Amino acid sequence: MNVSSRKQPINSFVTWLLLVVLMVHSKAVRSVSKLPPPEICGEDGCTIVNYQGVWNDRGSCKAANAAYPRTEEELLRAVADGVRQGRKMKVVTEIGHSLSKLSCPDGEEGLLISTRYYASVKSVHVNKSEMTASVDAGVQLRDFVRALAEDGVTVPHTPLWDGVSMGGVIATASHGSGFFGGRGSVVSEYVTALRMVVPALADDGYAKIITLRRGDEDFRAAQVSLGLLGVVSKITFSVMPMFKRSLTIQLAADDDLEDRLLPFSRKYDFASLFWVPSAAKVLYKLETAVSTEEPGDGSNGFPLVQPMPVSRIRAMRSQQDAVERSGDTSELCGAGKSMVESRFSSGDGFQSSPGRFDGYPVVGFNHRMQTVGGCQVDDALIKPSDASDNQERWTCKWDPREDQRIFYFHTAVAVPLENAAAFVRDVKRLRDASPQAMCVLNMFGGIHVRFVSASSAFLGDQKDSAVFELVFYRSLEPGQGRLHQDVIDEIEQMMLFKYNGKPHWGKNRDIAFQGVSGKVVSNDRFLAVKTKLDPDGLFSSSWSDALLGLHDTFWTIDHDHCALEGVCICREDRHCAPSLGYTCQPGRVFSAAKVCRRSSSNFE
Repeated sequence: MNVSSRKQPINSFVTWLLLVVLMVHSKAVRSVSKLPPPEICGEDGCTIVNYQGVWNDRGSCKAANAAYPRTEEELLRAVADGVRQGRKMKVVTEIGHSLSKLSCPDGEEGLLISTRYYASVKSVHVNKSEMTASVDAGVQLRDFVRALAEDGVTVPHTPLWDGVSMGGVIATASHGSGFFGGRGSVVSEYVTALRMVVPALADDGYAKIITLRRGDEDFRAAQVSLGLLGVVSKITFSVMPMFKRSLTIQLAADDDLEDRLLPFSRKYDFASLFWVPSAAKVLYKLETAVSTEEPGDGSNGFPLVQPMPVSRIRAMRSQQDAVERSGDTSELCGAGKSMVESRFSSGDGFQSSPGRFDGYPVVGFNHRMQTVGGCQVDDALIKPSDASDNQERWTCKWDPREDQRIFYFHTAVAVPLENAAAFVRDVKRLRDASPQAMCVLNMFGGIHVRFVSASSAFLGDQKDSAVFELVFYRSLEPGQGRLHQDVIDEIEQMMLFKYNGKPHWGKNRDIAFQGVSGKVVSNDRFLAVKTKLDPDGLFSSSWSDALLGLHDTFWTIDHDHCALEGVCICREDRHCAPSLGYTCQPGRVFSAAKVCRRSSSNFE
């Protein structure tokens, strides 16, 4: 392949990085296809997939059938049926936006309980005298925060992506960023009570409803339960009067990032940042709470979760594949510099008013600034009934129905704040050893850093932490290495094992969960509550048992290529892909790391 033919698709990739920020301002009517549910059921039973359509281990997940309760009474009957038959059970949601196997039951005879139809917005009830709001667990986050806003109240923090159920949000300790609100940015910290359906004895009808309140021992297990205690039915949150957020983005060099992290995290209510190591630049998001009297009608239109035409998704994937095949990151490095400057100058997806960015600060109501979606069907912009038959379909970039989709790994690890500066210094040392390698992170915008508080939940974070998130290329074909895989995997292992980082429960490759039971507030106390509420382990699986340290599966996986998929840390060359030039080698900065390095890697 000659130089010009090799660089052409990568130049197109530069253009895409610039355009993706601008796309969010389009108000054109689009024909958007709603994302599929995680379960596909038929005469032969059900197949369950994660939101990308492929599990971390590329294995399968089966169940015999699914129940679709619409009321709490029907939910109680579904659990009772499962208990009476001694069946393994797992909860699935309308979209199922997790990567890990939390929703996968053992065997093929399990029962899925879907909250897809247990999701009426009418279930949202605001009690202004107590400043609480209750909601059915299946209600989507976007619907919940909008309903609260109509009553003039809000929860201070939510995840960025709004296409998740409220039950899923708290089960996986999903979070925003910053220390505003008194309890930090993990949403489950604002839960005051839970109603749950749990297994019961035959004399009690095989299932019962319990109510847990803050202050109860069992409540601290149910706050972040991973779906292992039963089925959450209704959640009550503490809320506060509606406020606005004021956002200014600062573009700066990263030379003092390690020194700025801690004071920055404390200075701004909703502090977060994007670090682009290849460009040595940081987008600091200076975000604070302000009065609703502050002028502004801003909103968050973060581009990576906005709908995109299928043809552009396919072209984007083709361009990513071209980068991987070429082995040349020079144009990708240049794209990183252009991308970070364009993100800053265009507002990084934030809009001053619908369809416009008029400069900083961007001021808008909390619920419109903190969380965003769109590609799962944005009813504010998209009118499928108005779309003509010849319009191209728009969808999420990861839509599993598309063969040529954006397919990636998503690593998110909470590094204790006391260790964060040292981790950043190590990443810089690794960058100095291999400057070109960091450019592969530019495909997805760099490293996202958010901040969370120490948790009261047994499965929560032990300490105030900085959550470092890396999204990086994954091959659609099994057994394939990645460009500069060794460097990205060394960063991952540094976070997890050198700096004692705790993985996000709903993201990450399987290796991230090695030893996680020792990184939470109290694994033993969670297990005690689990044994009490579900003594037969009907809501557990062998995968979740490994999470909780009940066996060592995550440490003992030993098949060819397992390290390429992140289901093992390599110990032998065969865990990589020696036939493709990938062998198991120590890390270059963190020597205890074991990574798959391609023999032709250039570390000038």
